[in-house]
Amino acid sequence: MLDDDAERLLDVQRAEHTDRMRKLRKAKREGSLADVLLADHALFHIEADLRWIDLTASRLERAARAGATVIGQTADPAALAFRCAA
Repeated sequence: MLDDDAERLLDVQRAEHTDRMRKLRKAKREGSLADVLLADHALFHIEADLRWIDLTASRLERAARAGATVIGQTADPAALAFRCAA
């Protein structure tokens, strides 16, 4: 997963999210209070997704520079939950 496919996928996601944000901002300018609140909710989620995309791209880039060639082992969900809880 450290190849160009992962980078391309993240770029596509970033572009789609950016386009969606543009549309939501327009809806906020033209909509009712309910529209504004719903758009704000969606925008906050998209912003979090974009932060994740940037973080993931950075980690993949660092791993590639370090010579890692394979990512893809499925994490043990119990181990992941334990690490997240710590």
